[in-house]
Amino acid sequence: MPQFPGGDSAWSRFLADSLRYPKIALNDRIEGTVMVQFIVQPDGTLTDIEAFSGPRELREEAERLMKISPKWIPAKQNKSIVKCYQKQAVKFKLK
Repeated sequence: MPQFPGGDSAWSRFLADSLRYPKIALNDRIEGTVMVQFIVQPDGTLTDIEAFSGPRELREEAERLMKISPKWIPAKQNKSIVKCYQKQAVKFKLK
């Protein structure tokens, strides 16, 4: 399976550094988890990014984060690098 470079701890740092809480969600105190699906290409780039669940007010920001994400480590099948569908949770929590 593909993975974010550096694993879960690097993913958490990326979110902490890059996430911009949408103003409407801040004003309405909206929290939640947005699920995003995408394809990790053999070169590690992400394509076909789409948020498909979670609060609507947060989905655009989750998609933006995936678009600015560094290249992922692609999937391997039988020792060959292949493109692969992936789902990733993006958690939004107010302080």
